[in-house]
Amino acid sequence: MKLDAASKLPERARRVQLLKILDELMSQNLKALVFSQLIKILHLIETDVRPRG
Repeated sequence: MKLDAASKLPERARRVQLLKILDELMSQNLKALVFSQLIKILHLIETDVRPRG
């Protein structure tokens, strides 16, 4: 999904899309660095990602 299209999605849908991307990267044993202007969003993402390993 292009970033332009992702920016038009609601917040939860963007997180779901991010999790799909992160799952794909993790399946290839790759890492990702996620940036956000809002710490609250990073905490939500951390809550979603931490159980995945």
